[in-house]
Amino acid sequence: MGIITPKKITERDEHGEKLTDQWETPLEKVFELVGHFKTVSPLIDAAASATNTKCAYFITRKQDNLIIDWVQYAKTLGVPRYFWHNPPYSNPTLGKQVARAYEMAK
Repeated sequence: MGIITPKKITERDEHGEKLTDQWETPLEKVFELVGHFKTVSPLIDAAASATNTKCAYFITRKQDNLIIDWVQYAKTLGVPRYFWHNPPYSNPTLGKQVARAYEMAK
């Protein structure tokens, strides 16, 4: 597996907010990572906008993935809880994002 080189997002999200601390994982790297695990494909992007999501479903900044229960969200959608998570890189958000992903993975 190669090194992931994220792409800076310089546009605005669906709510008009400037995307200053968000980086998009190149689609070919998403396919590479998903192919590596072979057993599951992510269905919900846990940190996305309509313009950068990698999945059929996603949790927006407005929904706030640090508050929303990802597992309950998957149940509401009627899909398995397979998530893609490339969080915003700003501090202190990154640590909180990693902790939240760990919590939701339990």
